[in-house]
Amino acid sequence: MHWTVATQLTLFRMAALPFVFLAFIYHRVDIAFWIFIGAALTDFFDGFIARTFHQKTELGALLDPIADKLLLDTCYLMMTYGAEYYSVKVPPWLTVLVIFRDTFILTGALIFALFSNIRNFRPTKLGKFTSALQAVTMFFILAFETFHFSPSQLMPLFITTAGFTLLSGAQYLYRGILWVSNPEGTS
Repeated sequence: MHWTVATQLTLFRMAALPFVFLAFIYHRVDIAFWIFIGAALTDFFDGFIARTFHQKTELGALLDPIADKLLLDTCYLMMTYGAEYYSVKVPPWLTVLVIFRDTFILTGALIFALFSNIRNFRPTKLGKFTSALQAVTMFFILAFETFHFSPSQLMPLFITTAGFTLLSGAQYLYRGILWVSNPEGTS
């Protein structure tokens, strides 16, 4: 199997996950913040390289969203349930929404892959926007904690992120229902 540069960057992002987790365990949000920035850069560059240099692969298409979801979900969990150590706390309801949506999408894709001929799991525009918004929200959460900004300004961002997470989840549910009701009409 040929490992493209884009796929290697995705694997690098996945390899960073234990270090993010350890940074949170040792209450070093500043280190988690910088690893998160590095991971975000690899996410940008792996996509750019894959598109620009025609390095899109099935493996990369599978691993990229998994790497993104694992990193984001870990950060949301740790900034919610390890929050007694931090001044910035992610509300549990937002973390539950983010993780539920990601679990729903991944489980649905797995079920369709195993029990149907549907293999077209490209994200929707709303889904991409929502994932980007969740990442931007986490960037601000980590930045506010790292640089000791007042977290009071984050609530509108939390609410906006929750709203788009719900809308995106509903859109994926609707798409799944369409696939189940008309599998021949999907590509």
